[in-house]
Amino acid sequence: MSKVFKILIALLLIANLVAVSWSGEAEHGFYPLAVTVDHMEPERDIVVFADGAGVMWEICGIEDWALGDIAAFLMDDSGTPDFIYDDSIAAVRYGFNPYSQEGL
Repeated sequence: MSKVFKILIALLLIANLVAVSWSGEAEHGFYPLAVTVDHMEPERDIVVFADGAGVMWEICGIEDWALGDIAAFLMDDSGTPDFIYDDSIAAVRYGFNPYSQEGL
């Protein structure tokens, strides 16, 4: 390879790195979060969950949820890993209800 070609490749790689770092898009991270149903607001069709730190999270659709249900959330940190108040719920999975008598 010629010296000019190597320099050209190096400059293109540097330009690519600069473009990616200046794109303004933060890299999103995901993390699991265990929550329990704290209360429901039927008039708004909202289920309110509490995590272990007492932070409340809401989803729409109260269909099969009950007080005390435990769920797993997959959370999106919105590219701000040290700030939870802009995080969003990416997925919800029902866990169980420790107060249920079914299956005992």
